Amino acid sequence: MSARTENTYVARQTIVGTNRNTMGYELLFRDGSENAYPNIPLDEATSRLIVESHLDLGIDKLVGSHKAFINFTEKSLIEKFPLVFDKDKIVVEVLESVNPSEEIVDACRELVDEGYTLALDDHDFSDKWDHVPELIDIIKIDIAHIKRDELGERLKNLNFTDKTLIAERVETHEQFAYCKEMGFDYFQGYFFSKPEVLQKKKIPGNKMMTMELLGESAKDPMQFDSISEIISHDVGLSVKLLKFINSAAFGVRGITSLNHALTYLGEAEVKKFISLVAMAAIGDDKPPELIALAAVRARFCELLAQEIKHKDLSGSAFLCGLFSLIEAVMNDTLESIFLKLPIDGSIKQALRGVEGSEAGDLLKLVLAYEQGDWLLVSELSNSLDIDEGAISNSYREAICWARSFETAMKQSS
Repeated sequence: MSARTENTYVARQTIVGTNRNTMGYELLFRDGSENAYPNIPLDEATSRLIVESHLDLGIDKLVGSHKAFINFTEKSLIEKFPLVFDKDKIVVEVLESVNPSEEIVDACRELVDEGYTLALDDHDFSDKWDHVPELIDIIKIDIAHIKRDELGERLKNLNFTDKTLIAERVETHEQFAYCKEMGFDYFQGYFFSKPEVLQKKKIPGNKMMTMELLGESAKDPMQFDSISEIISHDVGLSVKLLKFINSAAFGVRGITSLNHALTYLGEAEVKKFISLVAMAAIGDDKPPELIALAAVRARFCELLAQEIKHKDLSGSAFLCGLFSLIEAVMNDTLESIFLKLPIDGSIKQALRGVEGSEAGDLLKLVLAYEQGDWLLVSELSNSLDIDEGAISNSYREAICWARSFETAMKQSS
């Protein structure tokens, strides 16, 4: 693997509402081989994030129609860095380290006058911004290290009123429930990607059929006759699959049967897209971001498999990324799901985290990137012999690909 010293990463963390629909993403910048904030100045981190997310990539490709929450330092606010972005596309997060000096207040007031939305990041309940409440629209509070009773008391004494509240680091459904009860409007974290075991219900017959389809698509080799038999019992699913195959995601037209699709596209592509469609159908009562995240993980794993020149691994890597969220989609444990779905043994090993599983190592890399564990990303990229610059590019491509899948799904509905 060629050495890299100038790699930059931009990851995103989802922000959802009380209905668990996505309202935005916080963009996170790090240097490729080090944790950027401890090792390079915050101002440099902010400016490089702007280059990465806006000038090099285009912010729409990272967040689509949603808002991008971006941290800005004292210097970057004074130098009016936020003006580089469309005021309707971003939320300006003022870091907790910023002191509201006269110069800072003037800079923030100018941004507000221009129509920008300002948020206080990691608000520590101090009163230093109390004299300019009109500048702040959103308060973000990290709940990770605050006890529940203490959080409730602090919120009661919060000096800001009628502001939008965002709870950060919401990692469990229990945390989501009590933060919602305490009046938070939005929630940042991956609680929606974990199973709600207490709410596990009997799976409806139509979803059981789709589960069978999902299991069949995971077999190697794929038994197309079995898949056709399952689909034949669900006209709606059959029509949806054919519309999806004819959509822009494939770039082909005139596919009139799944046999035709298999012949034209090849087993690997048909298997991949059937898996996605089936996953979306099973999770139709789940937050949209859950299926979107599964699609990103699947494509991300597949692209990384291609980077290590293991073409035979691409298919299982894709399914491994997709099935990494199967517990949350089905509200069940992996072992219970394995009894219901005939998932390939190599994918089972990867999902169980068995040492020596290449697909499992790729999934670990994907999860490390997703969580912003950049030191682990560097360690795993070295062990897998993947150039770190390719990881960042693959993540971006995975996001764009997942968005095209989402669009195609809507078109096929």
